[in-house]
Amino acid sequence: MLTLENFSLKIDPTIFNRGEKYFLQNRVQELIEVKDGVWKAIVDGSEVYEIEVKINSNGEIETICSCPYDFGHHCKHEVAMLLAIKAALNRRDEAFPLVMKISKKTKKSRNKTAAIKKWLKESSKEELKEFMLKFCDSNREFKNSLYLQTLKNENIPIKNQK
Repeated sequence: MLTLENFSLKIDPTIFNRGEKYFLQNRVQELIEVKDGVWKAIVDGSEVYEIEVKINSNGEIETICSCPYDFGHHCKHEVAMLLAIKAALNRRDEAFPLVMKISKKTKKSRNKTAAIKKWLKESSKEELKEFMLKFCDSNREFKNSLYLQTLKNENIPIKNQK
């Protein structure tokens, strides 16, 4: 049984070391506990991968990663995320400061737009710039929209291509 307490001993040491390196490089992004024991995040590797971790009431871990790794049960992206969860649960905010937990009350009382507006208002200009640049790397549509906005701001006419 794989748990947060023993996964470092049960996962291949090479994979664990690679995952730990990803964690220390802050490659785990958008870590969120969507409900009790169910965590989601993306890990920025050679591509951006989506990971889901479920921790049942016995502490047993089940992981799913969108990467193509098939040489074992767990990949480095999952290890990085498990380390991030462990840090979040241990309240090591300085190691992973962007952990969010959406409570049932929050889901009911606020919609996504209100939460985004609040985050935008509270974030520094540098945090917003960093987020936008990282998001451009993983979302072509956003990158194109942002680029079109720069053209508008520079008063460059945009040709309608058909």
